[in-house]
Amino acid sequence: MRIIIAAEPLENGAGLAMFLLDTVALFAQTKPDWQFTLLALSGFSDAGHLERYPNVKVLFCDRLGWRGKLSRILPAFRGRERMFNLLAEKAPGRVVKKQFGNLENIWENLGQYDAVWVPHFAISQNRWPALYQQGTIKSPVLLTIHDLHTAAFPEEWKPYPEIVDNFWKIFCPFAQKAEAIITHSSFQKEAIVRHFNIPPQNISVAYLPLPMNELLTRDYSQQEVQDTLAGLGIIKPFIFSPMSQISKHKNHLRTIEAWAIVNNQLKDKTPQLVFTVIGPPEKQKRFKEEIEKIELSGKVVFTGTVSREVLAILYRSCQALLSPTLYEGGGSGPVMEAVMAGRPVLCSRIPPIEEQMGRFGLSAKYVDPYKPEAIARAVLDMLTNRESIPQNDLEAIKQRLPRDRQTLADTYLNAFIEISKK
Repeated sequence: MRIIIAAEPLENGAGLAMFLLDTVALFAQTKPDWQFTLLALSGFSDAGHLERYPNVKVLFCDRLGWRGKLSRILPAFRGRERMFNLLAEKAPGRVVKKQFGNLENIWENLGQYDAVWVPHFAISQNRWPALYQQGTIKSPVLLTIHDLHTAAFPEEWKPYPEIVDNFWKIFCPFAQKAEAIITHSSFQKEAIVRHFNIPPQNISVAYLPLPMNELLTRDYSQQEVQDTLAGLGIIKPFIFSPMSQISKHKNHLRTIEAWAIVNNQLKDKTPQLVFTVIGPPEKQKRFKEEIEKIELSGKVVFTGTVSREVLAILYRSCQALLSPTLYEGGGSGPVMEAVMAGRPVLCSRIPPIEEQMGRFGLSAKYVDPYKPEAIARAVLDMLTNRESIPQNDLEAIKQRLPRDRQTLADTYLNAFIEISKK
């Protein structure tokens, strides 16, 4: 079988990009006689590493034509993919569009394939108009839906009417026409049925296994850890709250309010609270104002996006993970990564996380994410040993990991086989 993977518009470092890299590698190893062709943009250069598997081919659509040749010759020409992607979509002349990466032309020249996998439908950026136009795809579609955040938090999306429009008028009909859908929790399956009116028999649940990332279990030298933390402004013991987004549902402000309560109790012994995002200027300003208002300067750190190795060092070095998110689609990636790093977990008591933890028999300290005082109490309980967090059995987790990964792969691969018969 030949599977086309529309990896749009994923970029290096994003959680969804890491999910795709790991999953495609798993497909390639499980089905060495299948061919997987992945369409990507230069911002997802990590996808090129998948070509170490002989049955995976990666096409960087914006490296085609003279623009692609020029970008390889002139370093100053690189990093401008967004501008050229826009030209590829908007330029009226077919010749011009082809030189900048004519997506419609690329799809027309793919040859014969058995199924298309859309691992993420981006409602904020219509970079793949050819994919969404009727008649472009010549084979059945398997769509992965990670979450329905726009439907779950409509108030947060009111300032972005074009994105809301894309969600309901482009994404929803695309999902309804897909031959099969995979999501990563029963909680999210029920949401898809409710909001998109899609028959439940068209939706499968494939639980995301714990990450097989040796960086999370590596022993780093004391000097390497010290240098990494100092470079990020981390100068004392810290609680880690990694967030790949700055959206309201990630609950930064309530977490900062909780830290003020912790600080009132512990004073100079208060650990630092470390986030891994900074976000747009207006968000930065709001966070800075809140931190200064409640006198937490120096006790809350925003590192910005970090490499996978630095991220692993942060996991391995923290006192505990704190993930008070209000919403997840198929469970929490940071929670799973913290478990693999052997760290205690404080996380939200919300259905998708409880479902994920229960599926794998994992332990955590649950908190009410809507109450800063509840978040603070959980942190204080842990730090003062009034209440310990059960530690997960890492050896047992590692033993079952291959089986969990294979279950994920089998769910997807069997879905490809089924839809190819339609």
